[in-house]
Amino acid sequence: MKYVKLECIYVDADCGMNFLPRDVARERLKYMVGGVKIVHEELEKEEALKASSL
Repeated sequence: MKYVKLECIYVDADCGMNFLPRDVARERLKYMVGGVKIVHEELEKEEALKASSL
């Protein structure tokens, strides 16, 4: 990545979810996981483009 090493990025699920109803917290976790998947896919595309341009 351009500014931050990938190893230094993480998703923290403990952002006040202790006080939420379980169903709401579960939905938020689903969206967090979905976001992580999108980022991984984009990073894989970026790496593939770099590799193909070598």
